[in-house]
Amino acid sequence: MFDYVIKAQYIVYCSFLAIDNLIHNKEKNKLYEYQKRRR
Repeated sequence: MFDYVIKAQYIVYCSFLAIDNLIHNKEKNKLYEYQKRRR
């Protein structure tokens, strides 16, 4: 049971990181496109 809880928390944490990363990358890409257009 305890092992299962740890695995569940690990999966939630990993998916949270993945989602956070996706959002961050989108923002970075927007910034990059904006800077490219300004030049």
